[in-house]
Amino acid sequence: MPAALEVAGLTKTFRLYTRQTQSLVERLLMGRVSSWRPLSALNEVTFTVEPGTLLGLIGRNGSGKSTLLKVLSGIYVPSSGTYRARGRMAGLLELGAGFHPELTGRENIFLNGSILGIPASTIRKKFDHIVEFSGLSDYLETPIKAYSSGMVVRLGFSVAMAAEPDILLIDEVLGVGDAAFAVKSVETIREFVSNGGTVVFVSHDLPLVTDLADRVLWLESGELRGEGDPGTVVKEYLNLLRHQTSREIVSPRTEDDRVRVERLQLWDVDGHESTLFNTGDPANLYMTLKSDDPPEEAYIQLAIESLQGEVLLGPITTQLSGFHNGTAGAPFDFRGCR
Repeated sequence: MPAALEVAGLTKTFRLYTRQTQSLVERLLMGRVSSWRPLSALNEVTFTVEPGTLLGLIGRNGSGKSTLLKVLSGIYVPSSGTYRARGRMAGLLELGAGFHPELTGRENIFLNGSILGIPASTIRKKFDHIVEFSGLSDYLETPIKAYSSGMVVRLGFSVAMAAEPDILLIDEVLGVGDAAFAVKSVETIREFVSNGGTVVFVSHDLPLVTDLADRVLWLESGELRGEGDPGTVVKEYLNLLRHQTSREIVSPRTEDDRVRVERLQLWDVDGHESTLFNTGDPANLYMTLKSDDPPEEAYIQLAIESLQGEVLLGPITTQLSGFHNGTAGAPFDFRGCR
């Protein structure tokens, strides 16, 4: 069976402009002068996708994932290389793409459908199903500009699936919807793939990628860094982040002006400073406190929260072991915490 998607040596280069400072006289005499340098968003990317496959795309921001999908969907013209898609293609690439903010939900169903190449007669036939799947029947006569981002995604996904594509391109947008719709969308995608459809899916939700994808491509600075089994490739990607990330992950706050947090560090069992740990990995937290006027008693409270502010562990409180030459340390034990 021929591949659903064939990509060979795909390269996309943009011009990154830098404006030069000019006086008003120079600008009047010479016009605006600017210089640019090439920016390679994709560099010789090659892969194939078989029918009935869900391909996950992972990589850091700016690695070329979205650029790749935009090239495949025809939004960008490649600088070099070729790609070939067999069958009808539909995509959810940007929030609100293909919708007009002043038009109602009803009108935008027909507008977005026409952009995806769906005849108006087909839209009318499937209209009730689109509305039912989106769950937006109460908002059909409301302009899209009044929709939340999650509502826009729900409508866009519903129209895209009504196009009955052979290849579906998804760029992270499903993460904007609510939990119930996300579950329904994943179930729909699974059914779509089991019926022979092909999905190329960009996501930073690595557990979802590992669970959902049949294969994973890892892009790094526009180049194909890894390809293959989702668990293996995701682990390699996480290992790179483990050694390269320097993102601040702690937010110390003190209630006593006499005590200040000088430094907080997380270390793995091998003695390397890290901000990324797999589930179940042991970690050591090193905290340096300073005080020019040490209190007789001091306590520290520590908790681990998600990026959304949900408390994952703790909070627990422990007493400082005492200040020595203006510094102090405190042991923490998270065993028994939720």
